[in-house]
Amino acid sequence: MCGRVCRPWDRTPETMISPFPGGGAGRAAPRVDVFIFWTAVPRDGDFGKLLSRLDENEQARAARFHFNEDRNAFIAAHGLLRDALDRIAGIRPWRFRQMPGGKPVLDGESGRAPHFSLSHTRSMVAAAVGWYGPLGVDVETVTDGPRREDVAGLAFSAKEQASLSGLTGEAWNDAFFTLWTLKEAAVKATGQGLSADLPGFAFALSPPRLCTPGPDGSDPAEWQFHACRVVNCRLAAALRAAGPKAAFHVSEIAFQAL
Repeated sequence: MCGRVCRPWDRTPETMISPFPGGGAGRAAPRVDVFIFWTAVPRDGDFGKLLSRLDENEQARAARFHFNEDRNAFIAAHGLLRDALDRIAGIRPWRFRQMPGGKPVLDGESGRAPHFSLSHTRSMVAAAVGWYGPLGVDVETVTDGPRREDVAGLAFSAKEQASLSGLTGEAWNDAFFTLWTLKEAAVKATGQGLSADLPGFAFALSPPRLCTPGPDGSDPAEWQFHACRVVNCRLAAALRAAGPKAAFHVSEIAFQAL
């Protein structure tokens, strides 16, 4: 589990709002907030309200989903992102742009825009936000699907495949999804996505860390990671920042709070 998955309103304002770089951030350990949201909507829930918060491009992308479950997960993820940005920095309106590789980033004056990353399954969405360096987050529903071995053979390094070889059953499944979410989080942080050479870099698991150069050839010391299980999902977050050990905080957001 992710330690204590707390609701944001259980925390004091001082711990909820991260300062701008140069505004006191250097006196504290780097902090990454990961907000999660379960997409099962209560009877009084309304995804239309969340949809209205998205920009025209996001609304058009949402309309292209064939299945309601996928559409709602997309809407929830982007609605959650806005809520997370409001909680962390409290500045509106948010303006997004895409980097050359397609990674979305925030426009900000003097580099004062926080970093963020999004991920979603049909049951859960996650948004990671922080000030200290590029971020990646990935969440996957833990299943017993038959394609896991195929994915491991195609996407995992020889070291990672060897680490799975001595495991069976639930232990194998848990290690597989931990490695997969870590790799996805790392390539999201670099902006490479699945175009990266996934077998070309490797993770060790206890604690989660790179044991080779990163997906972009970077020094493993430049990275920090967090991996955990939340109910039936596996979550991993990546921070591209050397220096003091980062604190990763995982908080659950209720639908009514968005």
